Amino acid sequence: MDTYIFSQLTEETLETLVTFKEKYTPPTEWENMQVVLTAEESRRLDDIKSTLYRRHLVAMNEATVWARAIYPMLMLAEQEHVQAWSGVPLKAAYLRLPWRVRQMVPLRLLSAEECNALI
Repeated sequence: MDTYIFSQLTEETLETLVTFKEKYTPPTEWENMQVVLTAEESRRLDDIKSTLYRRHLVAMNEATVWARAIYPMLMLAEQEHVQAWSGVPLKAAYLRLPWRVRQMVPLRLLSAEECNALI
């Protein structure tokens, strides 16, 4: 499976991967769209909402919002070979050491099969 960095995707690259069919969809059509969730999807969405309920989201840093809300919802949208991956810049300062660590650490969400293989 090929991996693409979202910020580096070009129209030319996308055209080799998919066929675009542009069609105007009025906003009311999106607003009226009904999506039926499975019981598992509904339970997972409730879990996400419960972790965010009564939290001061404005005070959370970006990484926390991504970890608690955005990535869990992206995982719900995953299907077969469409997966949510991330490259997260990490920066750490050690109190006793005079240097700083800054490294790009690739993270990716594992499929259920990959998780089971680790157990």
